[in-house]
Amino acid sequence: MKKILLALVIFITACFAINTPRKDERNFKDIFKEEMNYAEFKTYIDPDMGCSFQYPSFFSQESCDDGTCCVRFGYHTNDINMVLELKILYVRASTDVFKESISSGNLNSYAGYCYHSHNIVYRHRRYVLTFFYPQDYKHAVTRIIRNLNVWKPFKYCKKIF
Repeated sequence: MKKILLALVIFITACFAINTPRKDERNFKDIFKEEMNYAEFKTYIDPDMGCSFQYPSFFSQESCDDGTCCVRFGYHTNDINMVLELKILYVRASTDVFKESISSGNLNSYAGYCYHSHNIVYRHRRYVLTFFYPQDYKHAVTRIIRNLNVWKPFKYCKKIF
């Protein structure tokens, strides 16, 4: 009887030790990179212009009271700041020619941060979708950058294209 009781105690202790969650020893950047592979994306549609873009579901909409953009979504945690913003500017030159460009680089005003921007000029307007992120997270945010590169602002608006 004592042997069975001892075996049962050892078995229960072993099961408890195996199933006890362990603390993840990885740094936040590695965890973030892995979670980005499974992140859901939402679609924002501008109610006035009809243009749209996708953003990670864990980003939250922020106020854009400074007049520099139409809408801004951000993620701020663990001493990192990521911002995705849409600007719509009016262009004086009369053109029906579609122009598109993609640019990226380091931010001079914020050390350690980069930007990736997609610009589209069409029908007296310049649509600019820009993503600001920490330089160390470049590989972690490749999915966001890929979405920015293939951005079609009028996917949900049938009148423009």
